[in-house]
Formats: sequence, C-alpha cells, structure tokens
Amino acid sequence: MPSSVPVICPWIVPQAPAELLALFGAEPETESFPPRHGLQSDVRETRTIRRVDAGLLSQGVTNFLLNKPLAMNLYPAGTMPGFLNLFTGVPTPRVLKTITASTVTTMPKDAYRERLSADRELLIRYAEYAELASKSELIGMEALFTLPLADRALLWFASALLYEGVNPLDVTDETVPVAIPITRAALANIIYTSKGPLDRLMAEFFRTETLVRTDAGMRVRVRALRPMAEWVLTH
Repeated sequence: MPSSVPVICPWIVPQAPAELLALFGAEPETESFPPRHGLQSDVRETRTIRRVDAGLLSQGVTNFLLNKPLAMNLYPAGTMPGFLNLFTGVPTPRVLKTITASTVTTMPKDAYRERLSADRELLIRYAEYAELASKSELIGMEALFTLPLADRALLWFASALLYEGVNPLDVTDETVPVAIPITRAALANIIYTSKGPLDRLMAEFFRTETLVRTDAGMRVRVRALRPMAEWVLTH
C-alpha cells in the first residue's frame, strides 16, 4: 500500500492498489450497465471477481425473514467486488447492483488467484488491502449498532466527503456539495432504516438547513458534519 494509508470510511470500500487491478489483464470481459442493473443475485452462488472501471456499485446481504438488506457497502471505481473471499473458495451469495451507470470487468476467481499467487509482493499487497477493506466494513457495522439514525445519516455525508479527499474539519465554507450522490432508497439501505423514518429525517434536515437545495445541487452544512468526521478519523 502507499506509505500514507488513506482514510478508511464506513460503507465505502477503499480503492485497490493499481497492481491488483492490473491483474485482470486484457482477456476478461468488460461490460457497461445502466443504473439499478442487477449483476449478482443473493439466491445464486458466485465464484467471480469484478473490477469496477467506472461508476458505483452496491453490494448487500439480505435478511430473508425481514425481506430487507442487513448491510450494504458501496464499491466505487477502482474497487473489486468479490475479492475478500478469494482464497477461502467459499461462494458468497450477495446482491450486487449498479447505483449509477457503470463499467465492470469480470474474471473467474481461480484465474485471478493463480495470477496473484505467482508473485509474493502482490500477495502482500493483497493482504494489506484486504485488511483496509475489512476495516471499512467493520466500522460500518459499528456505526449501525451504536449511532442513532440522524448521526448515521450525517456519518454518511461526512464519509462521502472524506472518501473524495475533502475533510469537513478543514473546510471554512458554511456548506459544501453533497459527495457521492445516491438515491434516498440507497441511503436507507446503507444506514439501515426504512422510507418513513428517513423521509422524516430528511424533512428535518431541510427545515434546519442541515441540507440545502440549490440550483447546482444539494449542499450540506459543514458544522453538522464535523463530529462525524472526527468519528471516522478516530476509528
């Protein structure tokens, strides 16, 4: 990994090292998909690894008794859905969908694993990356279990900014554009709530001008994000 470890944000998988992305080579299949396209079902096992070349994907685990996601993580460009169980060989039923129009490269896990295993340095890079990505998932679960809904929503807005290199603690403007725009339905799945509570929370955010609509798009008030930015940076 680079000498300076990136900020690890809940729910947003960090980008993979370029060397790991390059292992896909030129042979695998690359396709473009529209928003909300299903790439993988939770009722079918898969032994595929993917590289997100452009766009944004979501990967979720579903509770069939409640018929709702238990957790959902986002895979932006430069990430690899399916890499965490590369060596266990355990197929993982997961719901994998595009959030935005996306371009994705697909490769069998055994072929990728063979290329990776041929280079000790790449194996070390893979292990380092797996630790960082696992931390993203773990602190995301911690947030779901320990923070109230309003804080989870603010944590999302702060995390999206930090992921894109903007630290709310360093911003002097009163508001900043919302980073990584997603649908309200996707936000509900990420912060683990349902439509009614989220609609009420968003209405309160607009009433208090925590969120502000402008002609250029949605903006969020920086002072509301600072406690959650500190939460991310201290985890």
